[in-house]
Amino acid sequence: MPPSTARAPGHRDDGLETAFVRLLGEHHEPHCLIGVDGRILAINASALRLFAEESQTAVGRPFDSWVPFENRALLHEHLDRALAGELQRFRMPHTATSGHWLDLEITYMPLSDSRGMRAVLCATTDLPSAQNRDQGRTEGAMLLAIAGRLARFGGWALRAGSSELTLSPEARRILDVEDDVPALLEESIRVHAEHEGERIRAALEALFTRADPFEIEITAQTATGRPLVVRVLGEPVLDDQGRVVSARGAIWDVTESAAERARRAAVEQRLDETLNAFGDGLVFLDGGGRIGYVNTRAAQMVGRAAVELLGISIWSVFPEAIGSSFDRAFQRSIEESVRTSVRVRSDRMGIWLDCTLHPTPGGLVLYARDATEEERMRRRADAAQQRIAEQAALLDASRDAVVVRSLDGVVQYWNTAAAQLYGWTAEEAQGRRIDELVVARPGEYEAAMTATLRDGYWSEELNETTRDGRSIIVDSRWQLLRDADGAPRGVFTLGSDVTRWRQDEEARLRARRLESLGTLAGGISHDLNNVLTPILMAVQLLGQGEQDPARRELLTTMETAARRGADMISKVLAFARGVDGRRERIAVDSLLDELRIVARDLLPSDVELTVEVEPIPPSSAPIGDSTQLLQVLTNLVTNARDAMPGGGALRVRASTVDGAPGEGAGSPPLGASVVIAVEDTGTGMTAEVAEKVFEPFFTTKPLGSGTGLGLATSLSIMRSHGGLIRVDSAPGRGTRVELLLPVPEAGAVEDPERTDAEQPQPPGAGELVLVIDDDASIRTTVAHALSTSGYRVLTAADGAEGIALVESAEHAVDAVLTDMMMPVMDGAETSAYLEEHHPRIPIIASSGLATHVDRDEAPGMGISAFLAKPYTTTTLLRTLRRVLDEAAEARATPSASRSEADGQPG
Repeated sequence: MPPSTARAPGHRDDGLETAFVRLLGEHHEPHCLIGVDGRILAINASALRLFAEESQTAVGRPFDSWVPFENRALLHEHLDRALAGELQRFRMPHTATSGHWLDLEITYMPLSDSRGMRAVLCATTDLPSAQNRDQGRTEGAMLLAIAGRLARFGGWALRAGSSELTLSPEARRILDVEDDVPALLEESIRVHAEHEGERIRAALEALFTRADPFEIEITAQTATGRPLVVRVLGEPVLDDQGRVVSARGAIWDVTESAAERARRAAVEQRLDETLNAFGDGLVFLDGGGRIGYVNTRAAQMVGRAAVELLGISIWSVFPEAIGSSFDRAFQRSIEESVRTSVRVRSDRMGIWLDCTLHPTPGGLVLYARDATEEERMRRRADAAQQRIAEQAALLDASRDAVVVRSLDGVVQYWNTAAAQLYGWTAEEAQGRRIDELVVARPGEYEAAMTATLRDGYWSEELNETTRDGRSIIVDSRWQLLRDADGAPRGVFTLGSDVTRWRQDEEARLRARRLESLGTLAGGISHDLNNVLTPILMAVQLLGQGEQDPARRELLTTMETAARRGADMISKVLAFARGVDGRRERIAVDSLLDELRIVARDLLPSDVELTVEVEPIPPSSAPIGDSTQLLQVLTNLVTNARDAMPGGGALRVRASTVDGAPGEGAGSPPLGASVVIAVEDTGTGMTAEVAEKVFEPFFTTKPLGSGTGLGLATSLSIMRSHGGLIRVDSAPGRGTRVELLLPVPEAGAVEDPERTDAEQPQPPGAGELVLVIDDDASIRTTVAHALSTSGYRVLTAADGAEGIALVESAEHAVDAVLTDMMMPVMDGAETSAYLEEHHPRIPIIASSGLATHVDRDEAPGMGISAFLAKPYTTTTLLRTLRRVLDEAAEARATPSASRSEADGQPG
């Protein structure tokens, strides 16, 4: 390539640039080759000199960069026409680098082939230079011939009034007209379609009559019948008077480009039809947001015609979108070449839009979908979800276990209370069958489900099991759930743990039964104590003067039997009414030694007994009644024997623990305790039986083999000691029963009282004692005992009779011994009257229903002492002596003397 000619570096040379360099590289007139993108592909030295450019900077630059700004629009207008296939020749003033004005004539010649438009050849002529003009014409003709062959265009001329066309060689080749054959105008017109001939005639008539140039594209056929599409350009030639003397022009064979345009138009039409068939909007945007295409749906959304939107900026259509999320998505797609999506609200259109921006080489494709209904549904769903979340929060806050499950039992919802009740978290429970989580009795569940499906609702208690194996009682309410068509779809359940309430209720029932039993036992005990009191006192009185050893032994035996009967009555009251026994330190090893002796007579030879006692220091010994505890242990040994009909092993072991829990949830712990465990290898019990063993009169033994009071009495005794009983049993595994006795704090032990044999019998000094009792045998026996001990005695059958004796002037009563339960006027009324009217007389109350409450309340009723029936002669005399001495001491005080001086009755 000549050094003075340049072409685009890196551009693939397809022949045009090479032809340009060879033909026009050293041409004296400026020429350049312009690509379809408007940039210079090649330029010759004359053009570089004219434009004062250097080859390395000119090539690749926009073709209009060498002209002033105000002339660029003219250049663009003609270049666009040339790229459309039209030959362009026009004048344009230009200022050269030397500073003088140039009158330039510029010719744009389109260059195309079967592949389409290839380039535009730009030829520039300085019109004031005749030499350049003449030479340019010659060379221009040569260039036009070359260009004609490349671009398949030729020239034509027609003199005014002539019918013969002058055709250039290239025009003859285009029309298939031989070189030696004249080209007649009418024959040339007749080869065209009828309407096309009319267009040609009209264009020529306008040219010759009004000097109007024309440019038309027509469908024709050659002289040989070959179809083609040509573009014809015509312009007038005027004489000095301005008359049209001839016409001249050019003809292009645009058959291929027309076919290509037709194909392109068909494709564009199909594409347009396809895009317009979309139910959503499509918009093509360039990098700045200018609209290049709008489908029908997008135009409908905007509310404007599609043609009105082409070429304008989307930001002018939607100024409110500037700075919005859509703007940010647009910028991101442009800058990062990534697809972006955003949902926006157009208040002007009153709809929600889902906008997706797809990057393309020339900009973006905007896909806009009307999401108004979807957004409305989403908001409804969000609101529903919010309501569900609020309802779920309420359900989670509920203290009842809430479970929703399908008809086949699969858990769908499980609230916090259910997790706390059953031990399974919501994540663990959901998706699993209810019978895998809550091991209930199958029959109960099946019956409940049947009732729910039948009635739509069911409510009752269920026996269920927690994750850790605990048996619980649940108050269940089941509600059938239905779908929109009314078909059952699941079950909504509410459950409340009523295990403790049910246990408490059973305890209350047991308490009421025990209260009834206590009332019965109390009445019997009162009568039996009244019977035993004179017997016990009479035996003692008879024994005082008896010298015969045999008779004294019989009297001793009778006294022992009477005491044993009184002790039995005391135990019945202890079971029925919780009367305390003795409270003293219990030697656990001695207690188990006694049990070993008792068990020897109770157990058969095929039951092996093992008794083990850990060393228990005296400070850790429990407080209680060893007789009552022996009764409890004996009862447990008897039950163990009955549970091992074929023999076995029985182990009794005593030990200490530092801390023991209470009886149930919420109960205070026992703390340090002594544990006596009785464990057998017998048949064991089911959980249901183990829960009922402490109920009064409940027994699994055959009729006549058990009363059902053994363990109930044992539980009452253990509770009166502040302890408890635990049972662990299973069928085939045997039973283990633990007695837990709390270790008392220091100083909590009562000193044992001295027995009657150790106490002296203080004599009387002639004091007058009034004995009031509705039982004649007791009055007689007590009166005899007091008389023989130096007292004077008055007797009365009820309180009214006794008060009459006190207020009689004949008697100065020193003390009153009154029974509490009497007809007409009982002991309480009698004591109250004497306290008010005769406060100096001490009162000793007695009853066959001796309880700690009676003892505690006695001083507040004006009673100085209390005797529980049956009592011994020694106890009676000792108590009477103490009361009389205390009364005498009280009368000796100044306050007592003043009271008597003030006239208090005496």
